[in-house]
Amino acid sequence: MVFSAYRYNDFGSQDLIYGGDLSFNKIIVNQGYGLSEETGTFVAPIGGIYFMSFAAPKYKQGVIHIIVSKNGRQEFRLREYDSSNYQDNIQWSWMMDLQAFDQVTLNAPPNSIYCSDSIRITFSGFLIKTHEE
Repeated sequence: MVFSAYRYNDFGSQDLIYGGDLSFNKIIVNQGYGLSEETGTFVAPIGGIYFMSFAAPKYKQGVIHIIVSKNGRQEFRLREYDSSNYQDNIQWSWMMDLQAFDQVTLNAPPNSIYCSDSIRITFSGFLIKTHEE
């Protein structure tokens, strides 16, 4: 099981300022069909330990929180603080223990991250170990 997707703005070079539940408009790989392009939700096809990563360009200075939720409840926040430059990236990697059909979503505060025709918001992951092993 492996997935990788990104969001870009295909309406020219104007930035798309983003907030809310993250969705993606380009799927690179989706083995196991766990990632929904429309909703951005990852549904674990089988139970196990998953490695995941996220990256996005920040749109504003200060603190940015990306909320990682499992089955509609916040698990943790990806937090980035930089007072000097609003165009830095926020990027994190983590592992999650998921049961089959657990759902993982990402949420960004309004006006916190952005994408353009050449700058992407990415979300990727893969199964490390099944629960049966």
